[in-house]
Amino acid sequence: ELLSLAYGFNIKMTQHNYNEYRFLDSNSNLHKIEADGNSIDLDFGVLAKVTDIFKVGAQIENIYSSGYDLEGKEITSSYNQGTDRWTDEESKAYSETGKEVKRNLRVGGSVEVPIIGTTLAADLENVTSFSETKETVYHLGLQQNLIFNLISVRAGTYGPMDDVNGADSTYTAGLGINLTKLHLDAAVGTNKTGDNLSGMISGRFRF
Repeated sequence: ELLSLAYGFNIKMTQHNYNEYRFLDSNSNLHKIEADGNSIDLDFGVLAKVTDIFKVGAQIENIYSSGYDLEGKEITSSYNQGTDRWTDEESKAYSETGKEVKRNLRVGGSVEVPIIGTTLAADLENVTSFSETKETVYHLGLQQNLIFNLISVRAGTYGPMDDVNGADSTYTAGLGINLTKLHLDAAVGTNKTGDNLSGMISGRFRF
């Protein structure tokens, strides 16, 4: 079939962490807020297979969200030069209600290079006025399957659209193991200087 359409929904619980630190009195006192909250969010996605090697798709993140309330502590600490330590002087409960989760639209496509089987993919995040986040983010990547698709090797980059390949861009590499019903993936990402390293491990089992 030359054209097929698939769609789906994803429901998730998201934890939101809020941390604020502010120095007072010539940096001798520190005022800090540490709070968190949870929201229930709904995503929607659609994928169109134009041909066997070319696909386009779109995803709306947080098409619905319950919103969340922040609960935590508000603490004032003082610094003692003699002991070189911070001491909590005052602590009280902190709360903020009615926080909203921003909606985001992502559109993209992928193409599989014939014969060699390399997949190239690209998408843009936070596009059109439908998105409630202003900064547009790009994602570029490629995947090569090896040994009868048992192993997948990936590489990519992402960052602000107005700073392509700039200081705020992140570069990624990943490895996947694809068994009959079990899929394992590992990925790492870093900036140009290598001082901001992150990683992720995930797995999926199909019944």
